[in-house]
Amino acid sequence: MKTKGIVTSEQISDYTRSRGGFLKVSKEINNELSLKSMLISCFAYGGISRDNYNFKRYIDPYKKEMSEEIFESIYEEMSAHFRGCSVIYAGQDSEGCSYNSVIIN
Repeated sequence: MKTKGIVTSEQISDYTRSRGGFLKVSKEINNELSLKSMLISCFAYGGISRDNYNFKRYIDPYKKEMSEEIFESIYEEMSAHFRGCSVIYAGQDSEGCSYNSVIIN
């Protein structure tokens, strides 16, 4: 895994910005960062357990984009990170959509 240690949305943004954006990083790194972003979203809105709808619908398809070993490494890294995190309600926009945020405890 080439993105080890990048576990927050801010770190993902900083990493890609420092390299000129998503179009400038390799497909492999882009896939890893995309999976990490999806795991963050799913954690914030319902969970990432393997028997969860979010996993089956949104996370599992990433297996097609990378090796099983890299997928599992990323899943385990992010799962460990989330054990030290909480989800909080972050607010509502003018259209009534609610937003959550992942915070590190």
